[in-house]
Amino acid sequence: MRKFLLPAIILLSFVLIVGAMILLLPRGAAGHVQAAPLRQALPAQQPYSQAPGIPAITPHLPIANGKPAFTEQDVRQYVSSHPVPPGLSLPTGTKLVIVKIVFLSSQQLSNFTEGEGTGMPATHLLCYVELRGVVKASGPSGVTVTLHKIEEVFDAQTGNLLMDGGI
Repeated sequence: MRKFLLPAIILLSFVLIVGAMILLLPRGAAGHVQAAPLRQALPAQQPYSQAPGIPAITPHLPIANGKPAFTEQDVRQYVSSHPVPPGLSLPTGTKLVIVKIVFLSSQQLSNFTEGEGTGMPATHLLCYVELRGVVKASGPSGVTVTLHKIEEVFDAQTGNLLMDGGI
């Protein structure tokens, strides 16, 4: 029995790492995984119609220097109607709880996430959302991975979903 324990642990670790990598890939409008890594450098801010990310929260406030174009309540409303990022599923009878909603600069978010780049200028305003709960994701070969923390990053001017991931 002990002879098989180490290979089983190595295999399980590999499956979890690969599953997590798949979850960190960007998703298209239909929820299909795209080939590029999720937390890639994004192009500099473009006009609203060509802005990076996936349309999500509808901005309705005037864009002002250092101010978001939507409110924390808008984020809560979006999350309640889109409980998990594309490609993930919420088991029946469970729901995610919003733990944190923070508007911060790209540089502050990079510092907060231990150096993860956003591809946006350092002073560009973003919205970080942390959710907790049980979420399922299909990994390679049909292996299901369970996540307990979901993170989403929105552009605070366009409302577009720029990044998402889970642990």
